[in-house]
Amino acid sequence: MSLRRWSLGLRAIAIFELIKGGAVLVAFIMVASGHWTMPSLMERITHYLHLKQDGPIGQFFNGTIAHLEPGVLVWLAFAYMAVRFTEAYGLWRERHWGEWLAVFSSGLYVPAEIYELFLHFSMRKVGVLMVNVIIIAFLGWVLWNTRSGMRSRNASD
Repeated sequence: MSLRRWSLGLRAIAIFELIKGGAVLVAFIMVASGHWTMPSLMERITHYLHLKQDGPIGQFFNGTIAHLEPGVLVWLAFAYMAVRFTEAYGLWRERHWGEWLAVFSSGLYVPAEIYELFLHFSMRKVGVLMVNVIIIAFLGWVLWNTRSGMRSRNASD
């Protein structure tokens, strides 16, 4: 595998995705082992993300997710971890499908981030939004360059 100019960026994003999937795995283990309850985990998440407990996203975490059936939560946790770990693998190995998966999964957060930013402005929320936009833009640039490279190679054949 040749080290292309964007390989370092793809690997950095892969590590970021691996950390996010690993955080859910740790939280799942803590809840499964009885160290945390789901409501206490949701309170930790909203506190860590500095979300207002009575705001729409805080209410979603504390009121909806915390009270789902355990089986549903297990499936949601495993689905989230599967997406994050698959995305990390695809980015690390510079797979085209991994880049597309990363664009799609990062893009899913942008509308909610913009909505939350308009509800309760903070520089931290601006930073989170900017990180996601930068990741999407970088991946779009990589996808564009790899597609144009494939077109030029196919044209010369």
